[in-house]
Amino acid sequence: MEVSFTYEGQQIAWQVVDGTNTNLRTTVDISKQDIANGKELPGAKLEIRAADGNLVEGWTSTKTPHTVRGLELGKAYTMTETRAPDGYAEAESIVFKLVQEGTEQVNEVYVKSDADWVKLDDTTVIMQDAPVLDIDKTDIAANLLPGATLTIRDADSEVIDTWVTDYKTHRVPISDDFLKLSDDSKGVHLHPDRRCRPGRL
Repeated sequence: MEVSFTYEGQQIAWQVVDGTNTNLRTTVDISKQDIANGKELPGAKLEIRAADGNLVEGWTSTKTPHTVRGLELGKAYTMTETRAPDGYAEAESIVFKLVQEGTEQVNEVYVKSDADWVKLDDTTVIMQDAPVLDIDKTDIAANLLPGATLTIRDADSEVIDTWVTDYKTHRVPISDDFLKLSDDSKGVHLHPDRRCRPGRL
Protein backbone atom coordinates (compact mmCIF):
# COMPACT_ATOMS: atom_id res chain seq x y z
CA MET A 1 0.00 0.00 0.00
CA GLU A 2 1.39 3.39 -0.97
CA VAL A 3 0.83 6.41 1.33
CA SER A 4 1.60 10.04 0.37
CA PHE A 5 2.31 12.81 2.90
CA THR A 6 4.17 16.13 3.11
CA TYR A 7 7.29 16.50 5.27
CA GLU A 8 6.70 19.46 7.58
CA GLY A 9 10.34 19.96 8.64
CA GLN A 10 12.46 19.15 11.65
CA GLN A 11 10.52 21.57 13.84
CA ILE A 12 7.67 19.07 13.89
CA ALA A 13 8.32 16.37 16.50
CA TRP A 14 6.17 13.79 14.79
CA GLN A 15 3.59 13.37 12.07
CA VAL A 16 0.66 10.96 12.02
CA VAL A 17 -0.17 9.41 8.69
CA ASP A 18 -3.44 7.55 8.28
CA GLY A 19 -4.00 5.02 5.52
CA THR A 20 -6.76 2.54 4.82
CA ASN A 21 -6.23 -0.67 2.89
CA THR A 22 -9.41 -2.37 1.72
CA ASN A 23 -9.02 -5.99 0.66
CA LEU A 24 -11.51 -6.75 -2.07
CA ARG A 25 -13.18 -10.16 -2.09
CA THR A 26 -12.35 -12.47 -4.98
CA THR A 27 -15.06 -12.96 -7.57
CA VAL A 28 -15.75 -15.48 -10.31
CA ASP A 29 -18.79 -15.70 -12.56
CA ILE A 30 -20.27 -19.09 -13.47
CA SER A 31 -22.12 -19.29 -16.78
CA LYS A 32 -24.23 -22.40 -17.43
CA GLN A 33 -24.91 -22.60 -21.16
CA ASP A 34 -26.64 -24.64 -23.82
CA ILE A 35 -23.82 -25.94 -26.03
CA ALA A 36 -26.00 -25.56 -29.14
CA ASN A 37 -26.59 -21.81 -28.91
CA GLY A 38 -24.41 -20.47 -26.08
CA LYS A 39 -27.43 -19.13 -24.17
CA GLU A 40 -27.77 -19.33 -20.39
CA LEU A 41 -29.42 -22.59 -19.34
CA PRO A 42 -31.64 -22.42 -16.25
CA GLY A 43 -32.52 -25.35 -14.03
CA ALA A 44 -29.12 -27.02 -13.58
CA LYS A 45 -28.05 -27.98 -10.05
CA LEU A 46 -24.44 -26.88 -9.53
CA GLU A 47 -22.00 -26.93 -6.64
CA ILE A 48 -18.45 -25.89 -5.87
CA ARG A 49 -16.29 -27.94 -3.51
CA ALA A 50 -12.84 -27.34 -2.08
CA ALA A 51 -9.97 -29.79 -2.54
CA ASP A 52 -10.89 -31.49 0.75
CA GLY A 53 -14.41 -32.18 -0.53
CA ASN A 54 -16.17 -29.62 1.64
CA LEU A 55 -19.09 -27.86 -0.01
CA VAL A 56 -18.36 -24.17 -0.65
CA GLU A 57 -21.54 -23.15 -2.45
CA GLY A 58 -24.47 -24.72 -4.27
CA TRP A 59 -27.13 -23.14 -6.49
CA THR A 60 -29.56 -23.66 -9.36
CA SER A 61 -28.68 -21.93 -12.61
CA THR A 62 -30.94 -19.18 -13.95
CA LYS A 63 -31.06 -17.02 -17.06
CA THR A 64 -28.09 -14.98 -15.81
CA PRO A 65 -24.57 -16.04 -14.72
CA HIS A 66 -24.03 -16.78 -11.03
CA THR A 67 -21.35 -14.84 -9.12
CA VAL A 68 -19.30 -16.56 -6.41
CA ARG A 69 -17.36 -14.36 -3.98
CA GLY A 70 -14.72 -14.97 -1.36
CA LEU A 71 -12.86 -18.00 -2.76
CA GLU A 72 -9.27 -18.24 -1.58
CA LEU A 73 -6.49 -17.34 -3.97
CA GLY A 74 -4.29 -20.12 -5.29
CA LYS A 75 -6.53 -22.98 -4.13
CA ALA A 76 -8.15 -25.44 -6.52
CA TYR A 77 -11.94 -25.75 -6.54
CA THR A 78 -14.14 -28.23 -8.39
CA MET A 79 -17.44 -27.23 -9.96
CA THR A 80 -19.82 -30.13 -10.53
CA GLU A 81 -23.24 -30.41 -12.11
CA THR A 82 -25.25 -32.69 -9.84
CA ARG A 83 -28.39 -32.58 -11.96
CA ALA A 84 -28.87 -31.40 -15.53
CA PRO A 85 -32.07 -29.75 -16.76
CA ASP A 86 -34.58 -32.03 -18.46
CA GLY A 87 -33.45 -32.94 -21.95
CA TYR A 88 -29.75 -32.35 -21.29
CA ALA A 89 -26.76 -34.47 -20.32
CA GLU A 90 -24.66 -33.62 -17.26
CA ALA A 91 -21.39 -31.87 -18.11
CA GLU A 92 -17.98 -32.92 -16.88
CA SER A 93 -16.71 -31.26 -13.72
CA ILE A 94 -14.41 -28.25 -14.03
CA VAL A 95 -11.41 -27.62 -11.77
CA PHE A 96 -10.38 -23.97 -11.46
CA LYS A 97 -8.43 -21.59 -9.25
CA LEU A 98 -8.17 -17.84 -8.72
CA VAL A 99 -4.80 -16.09 -8.96
CA GLN A 100 -3.82 -12.50 -8.21
CA GLU A 101 -1.20 -11.23 -10.62
CA GLY A 102 0.68 -8.04 -9.85
CA THR A 103 -0.35 -5.49 -7.25
CA GLU A 104 -3.85 -4.82 -8.54
CA GLN A 105 -6.62 -6.34 -6.44
CA VAL A 106 -8.10 -8.15 -9.40
CA ASN A 107 -8.08 -11.93 -9.58
CA GLU A 108 -7.52 -13.98 -12.72
CA VAL A 109 -9.18 -17.35 -13.34
CA TYR A 110 -7.35 -20.50 -14.43
CA VAL A 111 -9.00 -23.80 -15.36
CA LYS A 112 -7.28 -27.17 -15.33
CA SER A 113 -6.87 -28.89 -18.69
CA ASP A 114 -5.26 -32.31 -18.28
CA ALA A 115 -2.13 -31.51 -16.25
CA ASP A 116 -1.91 -27.83 -17.24
CA TRP A 117 -3.55 -24.66 -15.95
CA VAL A 118 -5.03 -22.44 -18.66
CA LYS A 119 -5.76 -18.77 -18.02
CA LEU A 120 -9.21 -17.57 -19.08
CA ASP A 121 -9.71 -14.33 -20.99
CA ASP A 122 -11.99 -13.04 -18.25
CA THR A 123 -13.31 -14.13 -14.85
CA THR A 124 -16.17 -16.25 -16.20
CA VAL A 125 -16.07 -20.04 -16.01
CA ILE A 126 -18.36 -21.53 -18.66
CA MET A 127 -19.93 -24.97 -18.29
CA GLN A 128 -21.96 -26.17 -21.25
CA ASP A 129 -24.64 -28.85 -21.42
CA ALA A 130 -25.41 -30.83 -24.56
CA PRO A 131 -29.00 -31.76 -25.41
CA VAL A 132 -29.73 -35.48 -25.32
CA LEU A 133 -31.70 -37.79 -27.55
CA ASP A 134 -33.81 -40.28 -25.55
CA ILE A 135 -34.36 -43.59 -27.36
CA ASP A 136 -36.65 -46.42 -26.26
CA LYS A 137 -36.96 -49.77 -28.03
CA THR A 138 -40.54 -50.96 -27.63
CA ASP A 139 -42.92 -53.57 -28.97
CA ILE A 140 -46.23 -52.68 -30.58
CA ALA A 141 -47.82 -52.34 -27.14
CA ALA A 142 -45.20 -49.74 -26.12
CA ASN A 143 -43.46 -52.11 -23.70
CA LEU A 144 -39.69 -51.72 -23.42
CA LEU A 145 -37.97 -54.44 -25.40
CA PRO A 146 -34.53 -55.65 -24.26
CA GLY A 147 -31.92 -57.54 -26.25
CA ALA A 148 -31.88 -55.56 -29.50
CA THR A 149 -28.62 -54.03 -30.72
CA LEU A 150 -29.21 -50.54 -32.11
CA THR A 151 -26.82 -48.28 -33.95
CA ILE A 152 -27.07 -44.60 -34.81
CA ARG A 153 -25.29 -43.66 -38.03
CA ASP A 154 -24.98 -40.44 -39.94
CA ALA A 155 -25.71 -40.08 -43.64
CA ASP A 156 -22.14 -41.24 -44.43
CA SER A 157 -22.72 -44.46 -42.45
CA GLU A 158 -20.32 -43.36 -39.73
CA VAL A 159 -21.28 -44.91 -36.38
CA ILE A 160 -22.32 -42.33 -33.79
CA ASP A 161 -23.44 -44.74 -31.08
CA THR A 162 -24.30 -48.40 -30.64
CA TRP A 163 -25.83 -50.26 -27.68
CA VAL A 164 -27.92 -53.24 -26.59
CA THR A 165 -31.39 -52.29 -25.38
CA ASP A 166 -32.57 -53.08 -21.88
CA TYR A 167 -35.39 -51.86 -19.68
CA LYS A 168 -33.96 -48.35 -19.47
CA THR A 169 -34.14 -45.37 -21.80
CA HIS A 170 -30.88 -44.89 -23.70
CA ARG A 171 -29.62 -41.30 -23.70
CA VAL A 172 -27.37 -40.03 -26.47
CA PRO A 173 -25.67 -36.67 -25.76
CA ILE A 174 -25.86 -34.40 -28.78
CA SER A 175 -22.50 -32.64 -28.97
CA ASP A 176 -21.69 -29.66 -31.16
CA ASP A 177 -20.28 -31.98 -33.84
CA PHE A 178 -23.33 -34.20 -33.57
CA LEU A 179 -25.63 -31.25 -34.26
CA LYS A 180 -23.92 -30.67 -37.59
CA LEU A 181 -25.53 -33.88 -38.75
CA SER A 182 -28.92 -32.24 -38.48
CA ASP A 183 -28.41 -29.68 -41.23
CA ASP A 184 -30.15 -29.76 -44.61
CA SER A 185 -27.57 -32.03 -46.19
CA LYS A 186 -27.49 -34.75 -43.53
CA GLY A 187 -29.85 -36.49 -41.19
CA VAL A 188 -29.53 -38.76 -38.22
CA HIS A 189 -30.93 -42.23 -38.82
CA LEU A 190 -31.57 -45.05 -36.39
CA HIS A 191 -30.62 -48.39 -37.94
CA PRO A 192 -31.82 -51.56 -36.22
CA ASP A 193 -29.10 -54.20 -36.18
CA ARG A 194 -29.76 -57.48 -37.96
CA ARG A 195 -29.60 -59.19 -34.59
CA CYS A 196 -32.87 -57.60 -33.50
CA ARG A 197 -35.49 -60.04 -32.33
CA PRO A 198 -37.44 -61.61 -35.25
CA GLY A 199 -40.63 -59.87 -36.23
CA ARG A 200 -39.70 -56.54 -34.61
CA LEU A 201 -37.98 -53.46 -35.97
